[in-house]
Amino acid sequence: MLVSRTFQVQDPESTEVTITIKGTEVDPLFPVKQIGQVLSIQNIRESLNDFDEDELRVEHDGQQFLTEHGLNRLLGQSRKPVARPFHKWVIRVLRDSRANVKSEAEATLKELRALVLQKETELNRIRTTIRTKIYNELPKLYNVYVNKEVAESATDAHKVGKAIDVQTRESRSRILIHRRPTHNAKIVEDIVKVAQRRYHTASIGGWEKYNNQVEHSVDVIDIAATMVDTLASSYEYMTRGELFRKVVENLRAIQGDDDEDEDGPDAAK
Repeated sequence: MLVSRTFQVQDPESTEVTITIKGTEVDPLFPVKQIGQVLSIQNIRESLNDFDEDELRVEHDGQQFLTEHGLNRLLGQSRKPVARPFHKWVIRVLRDSRANVKSEAEATLKELRALVLQKETELNRIRTTIRTKIYNELPKLYNVYVNKEVAESATDAHKVGKAIDVQTRESRSRILIHRRPTHNAKIVEDIVKVAQRRYHTASIGGWEKYNNQVEHSVDVIDIAATMVDTLASSYEYMTRGELFRKVVENLRAIQGDDDEDEDGPDAAK
């Protein structure tokens, strides 16, 4: 609190004294020197010798201040004609100042409540969006690929590996047969290794070497990548049925034409 107001003393000279009220709205402080000027007390400090700590405050620099309680005591003891109108003036100044502070506090509280309501509304919208969001296709930045050495082109031997740029895996001595983009090439490669362990022959320089029909490796890679990517793209609010249907939908999207009879009588055999 820092309020500076001018009080006009009703004397022949119409003296004006500026009163600078410090402290807080709860605990205002009045400079002793200025109060002495209003009351025309030459040595006001002598009048305050018996004032208690809750009535008189002394700062580190020696400057003295009357508390509200101390000012009321001093004005109540004073017989100066100015004491009564000055007391009324102080009460009015404090009342107006406290009313302004209360008004500002209420306005601030109103703004804070509005802000909290806005944030809660935004948070609820985000929660609703999250709960209704069940699937979002993740980017496929990696590749699982199949290649063959030219020298082994007449055999079933081939290699399965992972890379961001598969073009670097093709050369004069090596043929790139298949590549499958995926969100997580390592997991897909691990699934292929488990699924084709009976055909696995060696691990060479980050490649896994197999000796089976290349088409089967391609099918395993595509199915594994589809499963991994679909599951990784799903959200917790996706129901079991929705997840199953999405997996089947994505698997059918990569299914070849050679399986057109899978729903026929032979499919159960």
